Amino acid sequence: MSHGFIAAPKDAPLDPITGLDQLFRDDPSPAKINLVVGVWQNDNGESPVLNTVKKAEERLLRTETSKSYLPMAGESRFLEVVHELVFGEGGASALSGRAASLQAPGGTGALRLAAEFIFDHRPEATVWITSPAYPNHKGIFESVGLRTDSYRYYDVASGTLTLHEALGDLERARPGDVVILHGCCHNPSGADLAVEQWRSLAALLAARNLVPLIDLAYLGFARSLAEDSAGARIMLAACGEGIVTTSFSKNFALYGERVGVVTFVSETPAAARACVERTKTYARRIYSSPPAHGSRIVMEILSDPELRQAWVHEVTGMRQRLKAARLLFSNGLAAHQVDRRVAPSLIENVGMFALTRLTAAHVTRLKDRHHVYMLPNGRLSVAGIRTATMEHLCSSVADVLKHEPLPDV
Repeated sequence: MSHGFIAAPKDAPLDPITGLDQLFRDDPSPAKINLVVGVWQNDNGESPVLNTVKKAEERLLRTETSKSYLPMAGESRFLEVVHELVFGEGGASALSGRAASLQAPGGTGALRLAAEFIFDHRPEATVWITSPAYPNHKGIFESVGLRTDSYRYYDVASGTLTLHEALGDLERARPGDVVILHGCCHNPSGADLAVEQWRSLAALLAARNLVPLIDLAYLGFARSLAEDSAGARIMLAACGEGIVTTSFSKNFALYGERVGVVTFVSETPAAARACVERTKTYARRIYSSPPAHGSRIVMEILSDPELRQAWVHEVTGMRQRLKAARLLFSNGLAAHQVDRRVAPSLIENVGMFALTRLTAAHVTRLKDRHHVYMLPNGRLSVAGIRTATMEHLCSSVADVLKHEPLPDV
């Protein structure tokens, strides 16, 4: 007899990103445009394998002798090159050896391990998330039983950071609470803290004994590899301890290989290592051993000076492509006499995403009438902007705003 247990509730909501992406895939229109998913694309709409990745894979094909399990924390050399990339030359030694890491299945897996660790050690902690927010942060941390709250980070109407409001909101946080920070390329706004703003925020977290969790998903896509991790180093130097989650999906275009790392920075090297050992118990229950192929690609590229230099050049090209797409879209909107307020700070902001002032009604009309897909909150993937579809995109935005102008602030 069936009990109906193996069935989703009728009202089970779709994930907003994957659900919209599936609607896009099912749309037969040749004019459809996908501005939903954050996957880097070139101007032809392709997400190619990087040349350096191909070269690294060719080497692995010749030299790899086993497909056995990796150590639960990942291979030590891989973790060393990650430390060097995130923390600068000398890697963990720049933090007096107080950093220890564990490989995870992508940035999402790293965040989930961090969530498990926080709930295990501080179940009473509140996790503070930026507003506006990356949609998955709240779900990841609440799924393990943690409470979340928000702090104001960005004003959509003016297109400006709201650091003063963020500092005020975080005055309500209690010692031991965790504050999530985007290391660079804030998702969804694309607005990043300047160095002095990082210092101001770091001073508050240190004074109130709050724990920073820095999400580095887009390293290299804002200004440069070194500059994009500067905020993390400032924050950890001020607070003395914290967590960093790093993803290599974007800057190596290894989306399907699931390469991520969670790093603990503690008061002592022994404490950091103990954090990793404890986190292995969560990994054991979820996936046991991390994927090998992607991490070995990253390790091969970052360990070889010639390949590394070529990879840095490729990352620079990806970053420049995103910057050019922002300018292309801005000029296209201006050519169609679209209200400049629709996408404030489009050119000034950075990274994979931009947050427009388009309403849910605008977005629905874009999808239903023009086959243009984006999130209901007005977030668009900059990587989906292409020269070939620019006229259709900008004329579509102009059309929906003609029928329903932007709301007054």
